[in-house]
Amino acid sequence: MPHRLTLEDFKGKELKNGTPLEILIHVLEVAAEKFKEEETANGNSTCTKPTLISNESSRADEKIQVQPPLEKSLLVLKHSNSKTKLVDSMKNEEWVNCLTNKKTKREEEEDDDSSTAAASLSSLPEEFQREIAVRCGGSEPDRLFRLIRKTLTKTDISKGHGRLTIPCNQIQSFEFLEDDEITLLRQKETIRVPLIHKPKKNNGVSDPSLTETILKFGQWNLHANKDDPRKVSSQYVLNGGWNNIVSEDRLKQNRTVEVWAFRDIQNRLCMALVQLGR
Repeated sequence: MPHRLTLEDFKGKELKNGTPLEILIHVLEVAAEKFKEEETANGNSTCTKPTLISNESSRADEKIQVQPPLEKSLLVLKHSNSKTKLVDSMKNEEWVNCLTNKKTKREEEEDDDSSTAAASLSSLPEEFQREIAVRCGGSEPDRLFRLIRKTLTKTDISKGHGRLTIPCNQIQSFEFLEDDEITLLRQKETIRVPLIHKPKKNNGVSDPSLTETILKFGQWNLHANKDDPRKVSSQYVLNGGWNNIVSEDRLKQNRTVEVWAFRDIQNRLCMALVQLGR
């Protein structure tokens, strides 16, 4: 029985740098040479010498074949399929937990300052309190949430962008959405949402009455990595009419606003935009 290779077998042989396959072939050549020497020493010269397959030639009587290594991408794919779960296959509860569990300490502190937990109408300006109560059949809504308190950026008021973004990892609770709505948003569908807001007149004075604008509420996934849901940056987006609100409400960069969500008497998702420090 042939002995295992040792460092002594490689003395006087140059082991050149190369690909893993080229190094493996060189090792097998040394093994084949040692195999032949041992068989000759044992008086058995009829044994067939093991040979190698190369890219240049092949022989029908070869006893050993070197299989090419699997592509690295195939190995990674096999590993990811067995170790991870694709984002698209996650249940809504898992997806929500993934977002809430990956918050940084700074984001958690911001949540404390701008809680998304259920609130009361008294947290809103009086004109919004009255309007929301009317839409809820004359009573306070069962589900009223402040989604975000945000300082508007340049892109939030840009006509070219035409949207307001609400990062999902800044939302403390997703109870303002029904489960089927979360599913629709994750499937890149949009929900038509009536948003009430307070325009300003041309002279800059606030209009005494509130206005409703129908917007599209959707979800964008940025830097998506299906093998690691924690690397997906998801954000909700209000568009499809946002430029009109920017113009009517005279929204400016660095102005702080709040977005609120509630359910009307028909359980329809509605929102309100409130400017702070007007």
